[in-house]
Amino acid sequence: MSGEWQPIETAPRDDESVLLFKPNTARAGASTFVGYWTDDPLYVWAGWVPVGGVYVIHGVTHWRPLPDPPKGSR
Repeated sequence: MSGEWQPIETAPRDDESVLLFKPNTARAGASTFVGYWTDDPLYVWAGWVPVGGVYVIHGVTHWRPLPDPPKGSR
């Protein structure tokens, strides 16, 4: 799989964590975050949730795979 940014429509929706991009909005700057797709009813809306987060982030436009960990790490 390519490490380039890809349209969000092509992102995995199987609990795999990926790097996500949300462009600038009127209230906040652009951001990248590690997250995953959920359609769990706990979140009310299906969508992208930051790892460790408790809310869905709307407006995510792109994703890319997480890089491999450094060599020699566990």
